[in-house]
Amino acid sequence: MFDGGKIAALREKIGSGPYLNHLTRFEAIAAFISGVLIKNADKGTHEFTSKQIAAVIAINLRNKVNPPLPPQSLGCLTATAIAKLPINEEIDYNYLAAEVHKAVKNVVDQYKSNMHVDGIVKGLANSTVIHFSDISRKPFYEADFGWGKPILVSLVSLNVKAVCLLPTNNGVGVEAFIVLTKEEMAKFEQDPEFLSYAKPFVSKRARL
Repeated sequence: MFDGGKIAALREKIGSGPYLNHLTRFEAIAAFISGVLIKNADKGTHEFTSKQIAAVIAINLRNKVNPPLPPQSLGCLTATAIAKLPINEEIDYNYLAAEVHKAVKNVVDQYKSNMHVDGIVKGLANSTVIHFSDISRKPFYEADFGWGKPILVSLVSLNVKAVCLLPTNNGVGVEAFIVLTKEEMAKFEQDPEFLSYAKPFVSKRARL
């Protein structure tokens, strides 16, 4: 869980660099999680024999086409961006955020032309793949079907390496649901730098 103050601090820290300024909270959190994963990766395992992580990012196109479509539009109005993040010994979060930003911008600019299956498959070649999705702006906590608003919004289990950002019930922070292997998670959730910005969410309701 990233509270509002920690997200602001993270954006300030990562946004101060030569590659990208004024980054979004998704760019900051995605770069931070990717960097911590790279830092703690066991380079000798089959998971990290590649030289890069392919961050596969889902993009909602509804508000990005011209003119924008209403948010209630039905159908698969999404595209996929791939940010190629190098697995280096030295972690530059600002560079990682810039790569995430560039990948999303390229898809938004070009999705009508050639951003189809061939480009996606090529982007995944020789990469360790991790999927990113940001639905932290959705008003899930406003839903009321007659028995009150929810106190917790969660996800079902995922069988891929993934990060999904959801809102907190106060509407200020972000809950990051992170799926890794047991070995990766053991290192990830004990990383001092990661824990300086995020805190574990230990509610029993989150472990359904």
